[in-house]
Amino acid sequence: MLVAGLAPSPWLAIAAFAFCGFGIANMVPIIFSAGGNQEGMSSGTGMSVVTTIGYCGILVAPSAIGFVAEHSSFGPIFITMSGLLIIVLLMAGLAHRAEFAPAPAE
Repeated sequence: MLVAGLAPSPWLAIAAFAFCGFGIANMVPIIFSAGGNQEGMSSGTGMSVVTTIGYCGILVAPSAIGFVAEHSSFGPIFITMSGLLIIVLLMAGLAHRAEFAPAPAE
């Protein structure tokens, strides 16, 4: 994402976005799994919290990005998003792993 924000040509930015997409796309199933594995709440409640936060992001992010881009450019947005992705990377260890127990035999 940082390369896309600093790219001197559109083709380099497109390649950077494609490469970035391979990594970011893998976060979605991990986030849903972590939401369903939270201690102290049911899986359904955890999933609904993650889904609600995701929908809020879908509603807020485009207008916020457009507002900033209108007053500056897209470069600062992509650089800021790179910083946010670094924060996600640093916090990834807090995600709860699923603990699978074999089903009892009948």
